Amino acid sequence: VTLPEVFNASTGGTLTLQEKYLYDGWNLVAILDGANVLQKSFLWGSDLSGSMQGAGGVGGLIAFTKHAAPSTGTWFAAFDGNGNLGALVSAADGSAQRGSPGSDLFLLIVIANGQWSSVD
Repeated sequence: VTLPEVFNASTGGTLTLQEKYLYDGWNLVAILDGANVLQKSFLWGSDLSGSMQGAGGVGGLIAFTKHAAPSTGTWFAAFDGNGNLGALVSAADGSAQRGSPGSDLFLLIVIANGQWSSVD
């Protein structure tokens, strides 16, 4: 379990986010909030090596579920021939979610500035 924390410099360093990351070997299986409530879960299958973690999980993600509002749902992973994740396909409507400025494919904020710094 890893415990990253995010502090807000504009409020004197108050804790604004705490998440717990749960792994099975190399594979991330769940993200919990600071109160141990499930936020996101990941379903894994065989990776590029044909085993569960022989290639460190590369190409083995089957599905990703976001359990916490506002954007809940399940997405299936779409890979290229090298095991690179190219899109997440919505289980609800078949639409493809690709990385966008400021977020990654897993709908996690990787860059947050200005008005977007408090958006989930």
